[in-house]
Amino acid sequence: MPGSEQPSKPQDSVEAELPRWIADMPDVDPLTEAARQRIGRMARLLSGCSPR
Repeated sequence: MPGSEQPSKPQDSVEAELPRWIADMPDVDPLTEAARQRIGRMARLLSGCSPR
């Protein structure tokens, strides 16, 4: 039914939290900040996976 669409579920925690971050940083490009956040999270995740 038109007009009854529910908002889509965020793809990940970055997308879920991005509006709050951007509200605190109005001069930051949202796509750049989302990429930066995802890269940082991936780096932290992979830093514990060093080869032995």
